[in-house]
Amino acid sequence: MMVGAGGAKTRDEALALGEERPDYMFFGRFGYDNKPEPHHRNLALGEWWAEMISIPCIVMGGSELASVEAVAATGAEFVALSSAVFADGRDPAAAIAAANALLDETAPRFED
Repeated sequence: MMVGAGGAKTRDEALALGEERPDYMFFGRFGYDNKPEPHHRNLALGEWWAEMISIPCIVMGGSELASVEAVAATGAEFVALSSAVFADGRDPAAAIAAANALLDETAPRFED
């Protein structure tokens, strides 16, 4: 099983949570992805975390699938999507496939 932590709005808060050694850190809030692009604070915290801390992080994307590109550019290990996949009228399977295709094209590679 894995247990993550989230809710940090500052670097200091994130570091305090990280001291508890969660399996991952989550930057963002579900239900607040109501703009096409990810929140700038989530991107900034995710980028800083990915560069400095060995605990993997997840960054919340925006309401559009293309937002996965901005999250991937931070170096975060994972992208979280909510309304971009599960909003009314969306086909979740097709949305996930499209998001994965975007990541395949644009995300940095972590393996050697």
